Amino acid sequence: MNNKGPRRHPRFDSINLSYICLDKSEKVVHQAMARTINISEGGFLIETHFKMKKNYKLIATIGIRDETVDIKGKVAHVKSAGGGKYLAGIEITENDDQAVWMNFIKKISENTFDSTPEK
Repeated sequence: MNNKGPRRHPRFDSINLSYICLDKSEKVVHQAMARTINISEGGFLIETHFKMKKNYKLIATIGIRDETVDIKGKVAHVKSAGGGKYLAGIEITENDDQAVWMNFIKKISENTFDSTPEK
């Protein structure tokens, strides 16, 4: 868990996601996988090779094992992470299932979500 600084919601370490990035006119500008740096009740921070612009929209699917949740959000901030990578802070605007999302947060915060690959 990462609880640095004055935040509305605690941040928790997370995993990968797939996303579609839309510009202001709802045109798809990029589609890829990203590595999540952390997630919280209100949003998530991702590392990507694509430089998003503030206020772009994002449609993402986050999955851990066999549970997934679809999230819609907007890019709140972007900064360079070096080496051709960028960090984008995504503010959640809606998700397909609030109960599943809160279950993700709960399990990650309690460290009861085994995110290791199945063998």
